[in-house]
Amino acid sequence: MVVSYDDYHSVQSLQLLQSHGINTKRLSYNHGVKQKIYQNLRLMMVYEPDPEIFLYDDGGESSLLIAELKSLRFKRIQRGISIQPDKHGDVSTDDLSDCLAGACSWANDGVMPSLPTPLIVRTGFV
Repeated sequence: MVVSYDDYHSVQSLQLLQSHGINTKRLSYNHGVKQKIYQNLRLMMVYEPDPEIFLYDDGGESSLLIAELKSLRFKRIQRGISIQPDKHGDVSTDDLSDCLAGACSWANDGVMPSLPTPLIVRTGFV
């Protein structure tokens, strides 16, 4: 079990988790990482023939999580896609959806840096 947290962590909370033997990993929720973890979550939810993740609305936090996911807005920008909660919607946070996306990515190595790919460079020499 690993608890992931972003740069806005509480030192006391991390010390409490670590004192109880729970592993923690810091994940910087910058633009590129957020795109990557949400892409990974989307792929898990639409995987064929059967999705790899199911969300059940049984009230409480699960209702809030589903509402957050539904209220996310994806906007094309110069560097890719911006993922933000709808500031004018019923739910204006994305904390639970960030947690779900981050946890799923850690679970299947979706946030691990990719290895360099081979590349052929033609120099003009024969």
